[in-house]
Amino acid sequence: MNISYVWNPPLWKVGLAHLEFWSNFSRPMGAIYYLPLFKLAGFNPVPYHVVRLALLLANTWIFYYLALSLTRSWWLAALATVPIAYHAGLAYLAYSGAFIYDILCGGFYFAALLYYVRLRKKAPRCSVLTRLANSTASSAGGRQLRARTPRAPTAAMKM
Repeated sequence: MNISYVWNPPLWKVGLAHLEFWSNFSRPMGAIYYLPLFKLAGFNPVPYHVVRLALLLANTWIFYYLALSLTRSWWLAALATVPIAYHAGLAYLAYSGAFIYDILCGGFYFAALLYYVRLRKKAPRCSVLTRLANSTASSAGGRQLRARTPRAPTAAMKM
């Protein structure tokens, strides 16, 4: 069902739509996921599952490094990562292809927050907020997340 929306445009147009977040192209990050896989594998579901599980693994590692940078303890970071890696309520992410937008959104959300936390330790405040605004556009390409991303760094700043 989702592939039918991005069936016709070439990959470069989809990539450009990701950079032009004001366009009316619907969820370009999902299209960037679907188009190359469809060109490679067609309707064979195995490559879609493999890439989706690899993205979930990457999200788990990103969240681990985020927790590690916030807690400065590998043990606490590993404990915080367990619900991300293994939670019965999140099984639909691994087994259903329709939730690829949520996987991409979560990955970019945690990556933007990790980027912010690391920059916050090194750079002055105004340059950090400018860089965070640029990384927010990537997370918004996967799902509608524009309103939530700036709130998380303010919570992390108070730590």
